[in-house]
Amino acid sequence: MLSRLGSIFPHPAAATYVPLNPILCPRAIANRVRCGSTASAHAKKFKSLRWKGSPPQLCNANHGDDTLISFPEEPIGIPADHGFGHLEVYIGDKLGDRGEYNITRKLGFGRYSTVWLARQTHHMKFNIPYFTAIKVLSQYATRRLNERSDEFRILQRISNSSSSHKGKEFCATLWDSFLVDGDDDGGPHQCLVLDAMAGDVKQLRSMYRDGVMPLAMTKTIIGQMLVALQYLHEECRIVHADLRPENILIANPYPGIELKKILMGEKPTYYPPMTVLGREVQPIVSHPLLSPPRFFEFQSAEHQWMFKLGDFGGAQFINDRINDCTTPDGLRAPEVILDHPWDEKIDIWALGCLTCEFLTGRSIFDETTWSFGQDDQDLVSLALMMRCTGQQFPPDMLSNCNLEKVAQYFGPGGALADLANEDCIPSSIIEYLKEHNREIAHDSRELEAAAAFINRCLALRPGDRPSAAELLRDPWLLSQPVWSYETDPASASKEETVGAMVTILSPWGTPYLGVILYMSLLLGTAWFVWALMY
Repeated sequence: MLSRLGSIFPHPAAATYVPLNPILCPRAIANRVRCGSTASAHAKKFKSLRWKGSPPQLCNANHGDDTLISFPEEPIGIPADHGFGHLEVYIGDKLGDRGEYNITRKLGFGRYSTVWLARQTHHMKFNIPYFTAIKVLSQYATRRLNERSDEFRILQRISNSSSSHKGKEFCATLWDSFLVDGDDDGGPHQCLVLDAMAGDVKQLRSMYRDGVMPLAMTKTIIGQMLVALQYLHEECRIVHADLRPENILIANPYPGIELKKILMGEKPTYYPPMTVLGREVQPIVSHPLLSPPRFFEFQSAEHQWMFKLGDFGGAQFINDRINDCTTPDGLRAPEVILDHPWDEKIDIWALGCLTCEFLTGRSIFDETTWSFGQDDQDLVSLALMMRCTGQQFPPDMLSNCNLEKVAQYFGPGGALADLANEDCIPSSIIEYLKEHNREIAHDSRELEAAAAFINRCLALRPGDRPSAAELLRDPWLLSQPVWSYETDPASASKEETVGAMVTILSPWGTPYLGVILYMSLLLGTAWFVWALMY
């Protein structure tokens, strides 16, 4: 359930369960005094709290057992030595080098971070949006940021590039960063100031019956993610390595004034207070900006959707990898399972899996989708890959894999071990789509085009998979008007790029709003210069 550095907007009803051995806990935990309108209340509440030893209900040391503590969201109060160390953030806190970011709402959480909506205060930084999202890494994640993750360097590469490639607009932008002292002696917290997002595709899918997304919506998401991947792979030389619905984020569609009205009408909510290791804490409930009622209002108004690729905690530089691939089961490419050398083509594989998942509501290569009674997830995944794509693993590819795994899973001639209930596996992608998507089941042209696109992404040999740029020219995506590029996204001029972004972001699907905003900016600048002179 918990993801690395971030399922940024997971379902608020999810619970976190942390096995904890109380004997290993540090001596004392003290809270810092907070800023903002709620500072005095929080300071008074926590000022006198100190570590008082293990609570009675946690003392299982005599039996050598771990204690199970249940948390509604991130495990507040569990130290960094146990792999957590989250900062206790409250509405009204001011973060930043000069306290310039005022916390207004909790957007979500993950195992290694929490994400908060923040508004800039009087210390305005004019190159940063008025509302941003602040990703607060846990102390544990901050310690390991440079050892096991390239997230910070990768965000800097993506955000600071001078490239005019359109894909830059479809990646989360790093606007600022700073360190915050921890609540205890576990060390500081790295904070990343990013684009404020309205939610993620996992939440978006939950609003459709059986998780099956409309065809046009699927094409929009996949098209925009391909533009982002082309930018990452070709311009930045980065592989994302963790492409999943939670990491495809919905761009914030609300201007600052409208967002302020939303925040005024929706007060934060809290979970009941709970005692953790002798201290009372009160977690805040996560509230994505695009909640179900507002989602349907937004959809009915026929706004243009814009998606951004986020959570680069598992991303790596293609030529300088420092970690193993972190792609979850069901989305892992065969070369990752078999310990074959891998590169950016694992993102193409994951995108093909997601395309199929969005259109059917089911993860095709995940063992939980099927009933095989098989504990070996890798064996199930390999069998599903071969059956659904109709392909065999090439001998030259297997010879370059982990030979122990090859001997474990494959017999003479590359045959794979049989699975129980194997007859329930679809014999092709087109059969799978036809069975689980009514929208395209009776449209043979659309069905064949979608299956052909997915099959291109799911070539077993990595070198046979097309690049992101090649997939953007696939007939299935070109049937979606917004992606019928007259020019290559990489070679588009700056004016074309700005025009395309204005068209996508404008609620009427036209560039007129962008022209009005641009003229307003010019007039405002002229007035400012006149005021300085006279």
